[in-house]
Amino acid sequence: MAKRVTKTTTSAKQTAATRRTKKTSTPTKKAPAKKSTATSGKTATPKKSATAPKKAPAKKPTATSGKTTPAKKAPAKRTAKAPAKKTTKTTLAAVARVKAENEAKKAALAAKKQGTRNRAPKREYYTIAENAPQSKFNEMGEKVRLGEAKWAYYAIDGDIGYHHYEKLK
Repeated sequence: MAKRVTKTTTSAKQTAATRRTKKTSTPTKKAPAKKSTATSGKTATPKKSATAPKKAPAKKPTATSGKTTPAKKAPAKRTAKAPAKKTTKTTLAAVARVKAENEAKKAALAAKKQGTRNRAPKREYYTIAENAPQSKFNEMGEKVRLGEAKWAYYAIDGDIGYHHYEKLK
């Protein structure tokens, strides 16, 4: 049977001390050594004469450096101004006349809308209760046969059902 390992509890001061020692005790990675750029005396390129060195052009910051340059705005184009609106003097009578005309137009439109609704014409129906005498059903059968009526629907009102026949002529 394997031994049971129990973890001991430590105080806050002890854990802080162990964190400090762990940080210092772990080995850090060393940066790779740079290759020396010094050239030996046996190079293929001849040395230039001692002239004044040229200055390198100043580098612009790139997106990778974390700095961005503000975008330059294009110069605004000049456009012709719109002509000023002419102001006209209106009298109270003219304002009242325009209001009356507008109200008359609105009333005409409202009346036109009400008159042009696409409604089906109201239909008239014969109604026969299901407990009606046999003679009533015979009369309706004759009207259906002659084309004066046709069966439309059946409806129940309370405990009694009704047959509805639409009047055709």
